[in-house]
Amino acid sequence: MILKLWKEHIWGIIAIVAGSSLRLLLYYWNDSLFRDESKVLLNIINKSFTGLAGKLDYDQTATLPFLWALRSIHVAIGDSEFYFRLIPLIAGLCALTLYYFLACKTLNSRYGIIASTWLFAVAFNVILYSTITKQYSLDILIATILIYAFYPVVTKPLQHRSILFLTTISVTAIFISFPAIFILGGIIVGLFVNFRKTDKRFTILFTGIIFLSFIILYTFVMKKQVQPNIFEHSFAPHTFDLWYLNAILVPVDGILGRIRYLQYLLLFICAIGLFNYARRGDNAWAFTLISPVILALMASWLHKYPFLPRLLLYTTPGLLLLFGHGVGSLCDSARGRFKFGLLITLIIVPYTIVAIVSFSKPCGGVREAIQYVGNNKRADDIILVDLFAASTVQFYQYSGLGSELISNNNLTYEWTVESTIHNAPSAKALISSMPGNKHIWLVSEASGGPRRIKTGFLRERTNEIERLLHVERDYIDKYYTDRAFAVCYSPQKKR
Repeated sequence: MILKLWKEHIWGIIAIVAGSSLRLLLYYWNDSLFRDESKVLLNIINKSFTGLAGKLDYDQTATLPFLWALRSIHVAIGDSEFYFRLIPLIAGLCALTLYYFLACKTLNSRYGIIASTWLFAVAFNVILYSTITKQYSLDILIATILIYAFYPVVTKPLQHRSILFLTTISVTAIFISFPAIFILGGIIVGLFVNFRKTDKRFTILFTGIIFLSFIILYTFVMKKQVQPNIFEHSFAPHTFDLWYLNAILVPVDGILGRIRYLQYLLLFICAIGLFNYARRGDNAWAFTLISPVILALMASWLHKYPFLPRLLLYTTPGLLLLFGHGVGSLCDSARGRFKFGLLITLIIVPYTIVAIVSFSKPCGGVREAIQYVGNNKRADDIILVDLFAASTVQFYQYSGLGSELISNNNLTYEWTVESTIHNAPSAKALISSMPGNKHIWLVSEASGGPRRIKTGFLRERTNEIERLLHVERDYIDKYYTDRAFAVCYSPQKKR
């Protein structure tokens, strides 16, 4: 019996072990905080538990349970990156394991179970955000739990235990994960598609409970956290154009990242899975899995939810179930093993290699840059910190790392809040205000997301500051990490 179970689940176990190992390895590297992490953590250390219920600083939004959990860690344990990243790590490990059980429960094909679980295990962004102090990993876990809880409701005769479990989990999920409302919207769509077969009273009552819970959440939490519109470019336009064609790939890009051409193939297989669910009459399940993406697109059209890859990570379990069903449809036929081997070679192997290469070494950032500056600067040197590095430097100043090396008297920030950068002094005015007789260190973080290694420092304003410094001063020292740099300039040249 044990041997039979082992043979049946061996590839799933290997996928879980491999995915968990990559997540734990990335956690072990303890990379420097990314700017979005630092912005969240500055709110954690500067606000009380009640203060976190109001509007957050630095254009951040997050659910109260997540913020209070981080605040509890800050108060009870300390301010190490290891402590704060425990929550997303645990969520990531649990989501991977639970997804395998979900796939075993909902997919009939062993090929589909193995392929989708392995892709969940090695997906670049799913691994990455399992060790980033943001709520995205928790969003994936909540989405997986909700789909798992809904499956017996839509596929089996209704039981009081299933109804109670789904309702309890759903109400709780709304307050833990903002995007959970899209998953629940998909569940409600699935219930109404299956309206004739399910208990009508339950469908209407469940819809009312979710609607009421969301109104309470929006009124007392989300409305207070509404931030300036810094994601204008990420909202769906009101007129149809090429944006919508590009938007088709955004959820897949959010899960996998990298290797763009393979995303088209994965999207095609998801479409096959969706079509086959509809063809065999599982319309309710098909709508449940695809509706969260459609609802997010509608919310983006209303300018209520940015259609960004990382904000669509909650679609991971639903899309991978479609992918798994598509794989099963392709492989559970003639020459199934050959087709499966081809899919593994074309999709799973490249993403596995990308994950191993990307996470097999630590990634330097702002922390390493300010350590270098602190160890090499002169007592009266000026440290100019650009917008992207500002929040991380502020956090490390608070936690003690920066303050041991750099005095606040030496620090000058280009600006600290991204949404109000238009109010900042011009680059020329900023450089003109610097003392001409002192050395200046410029500390900057690269544009792009976390672990986008060697992406280049593409922010236009930072490049302009560099150019102005080069005109007036000599370049005498530099330190580059994967994600940040520190450059030292001499006093102004004599004219």
